Amino acid sequence: MIELEVNGHRQNVEPSTTQELRSLVEKQLPSGHVIRRIDVNGGQFDEAKLEEVDLTRLNTVTVQSSSTSAVAYESLAETSEWIGRICGVLAEIAEDYRLGRTAQGTGRLVDVVDALQVLVPLLSGINKFIEIPEAERSEFECVWSEAEKGLCSSIEGLFEELKDADPVLLADRTGYTLPAALKHFQEVLDRP
Repeated sequence: MIELEVNGHRQNVEPSTTQELRSLVEKQLPSGHVIRRIDVNGGQFDEAKLEEVDLTRLNTVTVQSSSTSAVAYESLAETSEWIGRICGVLAEIAEDYRLGRTAQGTGRLVDVVDALQVLVPLLSGINKFIEIPEAERSEFECVWSEAEKGLCSSIEGLFEELKDADPVLLADRTGYTLPAALKHFQEVLDRP
């Protein structure tokens, strides 16, 4: 018997598989909610590993969820801060290119590209799920679209300049163009 608590609602369950346990959890989630935290036997647990757990060792499973809109809204400040850190690294990379440290700049740029590959879908999720009053939604979408086009264009330009391996163009892209596009997004994230 497992004591299952979802958002404060407790019940005893006897699932025969972890898939059945997951199904029991999902049935209790309010519409439009996602799992924010799972505690198993009193300790925080990675949701992705729930399928691997031995049911005979489970005593308690506690689940907390939030609406996708709340998750999106709560991620605004952290995402904006993360963009600021990326801009700081880009400034250092631009300096490397300007001072002829091309290998160092390119080496660090790989990490920025990895961060951008996570950032772009994250921004898309925020836009999709954030609740904006209907009267403001159209204007927000327009501003968001402009920021998104600028960022995508900057990223595409970065890839082209990496192919050409021109340190002057890369210094400009990492020192001015890409940070400007990212800072535009910071301004958009501060709006809601």
